[in-house]
Amino acid sequence: MDTKTIGNGIYALSTSLVFSYTFAVIKYAKPMSDGESTTLFDQEWLEHGFCVINQDIPYMNSHDLCLYVDTVLVALGLLMHHKLKGKIDHQAMKSSDDILLYNMLGHLGHGIAHGFIGAEFRKEGFDGAQHGTYMERVERGEEGDMIELMIKAIALFGFWCGLLKGVAPSLSIGKLCVLSLLVGYVHLHVSDILVFGYVNAVLTVLNTYVQLNLPTDMKEYSYVAYSLVSLVLSMIPWVEAMACQRVASKLGGHLIFDVAIPIGVMVAYLSSFRHYSLKDKGVKSL
Repeated sequence: MDTKTIGNGIYALSTSLVFSYTFAVIKYAKPMSDGESTTLFDQEWLEHGFCVINQDIPYMNSHDLCLYVDTVLVALGLLMHHKLKGKIDHQAMKSSDDILLYNMLGHLGHGIAHGFIGAEFRKEGFDGAQHGTYMERVERGEEGDMIELMIKAIALFGFWCGLLKGVAPSLSIGKLCVLSLLVGYVHLHVSDILVFGYVNAVLTVLNTYVQLNLPTDMKEYSYVAYSLVSLVLSMIPWVEAMACQRVASKLGGHLIFDVAIPIGVMVAYLSSFRHYSLKDKGVKSL
């Protein structure tokens, strides 16, 4: 079986897993009445929409940890890009250079966003994720004035620009801005408990679209390597949501998902670098 067929199959599987997860969250992640429970999702996960450890320890909950670890891993990824970019004269590797760079930059914004969520846990009266949307709370006067809404919208725009560019490095600035405005607007109308599923679904759709539409001659070793990263990332949300207390909490809660992104990309990049360096003897001196 050739690399194109293998990669296409893995991307199809990972997209199916993400879509089924998103559907399950929409259908079953609902507020529970007293004494009522859901057999699908972990109750601790239902409270926040994430698996969060150390909730009562300032600056040490899962969201805070995501900020710290993401920053370190992004720095490592950017250093890797600086040292290895352009060393191999192969189109697939040149594409990998862009994927590594923009994914790391987008993931830094991802980590910063977790830092802001972590700060919410330190606010008096914080009681977990809301099953309403940000805009619904604005309309009820619970989220500040119009200035605060504008700041939130601008932050979301930057957040989405970074993430979308990370999975689609070739996206033009114009298309990136339009798409970021669109998904950012929808984001404001998604309930807190569904936000992670929404973000994951949007990024998966764009990533799969970009990868499946690559020219055939680009669907080589690196194509399969990055598809495997996508598959791993499509499985972790299921573990986090269904086994938060039994499994995910012992591994840092949501931290396992955040860590898997830059590590997965760096492993795929290094694996591809090694493959093409052996295949193409024209490796420039490090």
